[in-house]
Amino acid sequence: EELREQLANLFEEDSNAFDGIKAARALPKETPDQIAERQKAIQAATKVAIQVPLKTMRACANAIRLAAVVAEKGNATALSDVGVAALVLEAGAHGARLNVLINLGGLVDRAFADSCLAEADAMMAQVCGIKERMLSDIEERLQQ
Repeated sequence: EELREQLANLFEEDSNAFDGIKAARALPKETPDQIAERQKAIQAATKVAIQVPLKTMRACANAIRLAAVVAEKGNATALSDVGVAALVLEAGAHGARLNVLINLGGLVDRAFADSCLAEADAMMAQVCGIKERMLSDIEERLQQ
């Protein structure tokens, strides 16, 4: 329940982060000082915007770990539901990774960008691996 609420709250947080980027892009850019301040604000807002989908990926990874436990130890009548949950969580993680990627390109701080990409890739691999194992096990059990 806590993870569901966290994921729901991340929708609003993502929208707010994007609003921050829009506000930074709307800053004046007529003088060199304004251009520099605007660029600084865009970079800061972009870093915030990258953190939200990373949080979403972390929440998806945590949720799919819980789903794997349910698939292994839970009621057999819920296996198909747990399998669908794994697919949805994988899709959510993929979507969040795409949001990370779209924001990485404009970052000047390449070390930060590389670190975020490495984290996103590691979480995506983890989520996909868990999902694959879950679906394989679920399908095997359902066909018995």
